Amino acid sequence: MPIKVLSLNVWNHEGPWPERAKLIRAWLDRLEPDLIGFQEVLRGPGIDQLRELLDGRGYHVEYAPAGPFWLDESLEFGNAAANRWPITEHEVLTLPRRSFADSCVALSITTESPLGPISFTTTHLMYYGHAGWVRELQVRELAGFVLRRRPRGGFPPILCGDFNARPESGEIRFMRGLQ
Repeated sequence: MPIKVLSLNVWNHEGPWPERAKLIRAWLDRLEPDLIGFQEVLRGPGIDQLRELLDGRGYHVEYAPAGPFWLDESLEFGNAAANRWPITEHEVLTLPRRSFADSCVALSITTESPLGPISFTTTHLMYYGHAGWVRELQVRELAGFVLRRRPRGGFPPILCGDFNARPESGEIRFMRGLQ
């Protein structure tokens, strides 16, 4: 049985949100992913991007705010995981940020799939271009978190997200086992 996984940075409110939301919903209907990792999701008074994208589509959802949205602190900015099967547990990891004000989190869920339990984690790493050293700290903690949450003897853990790094960067090389 194949499992379809989608990772999508919804890009908070940037660009023409109503038009982008319509296109995202159309692609969700077309692709029919089983597991979805969303990054840069906004929730708060007058906006719930998850509900707007997923209503009526039958997904189980968990959301993890990273912190207040910098342009409107009444809104939360964070990551979400959606899947077709019930969520049996979830955990949030706050990633190191050092001197940066912006907070980053990883959200991990365990779902009971037809293939057994699956650990699925989504994250959004530090986005400043010059913060590669912070992303290196983040992926070291992230890797330990993902490995600790994997089901023993089961389906391999799945990690997705917006890593904000080039393929040749130290942080991506580390995640690929090359550094």
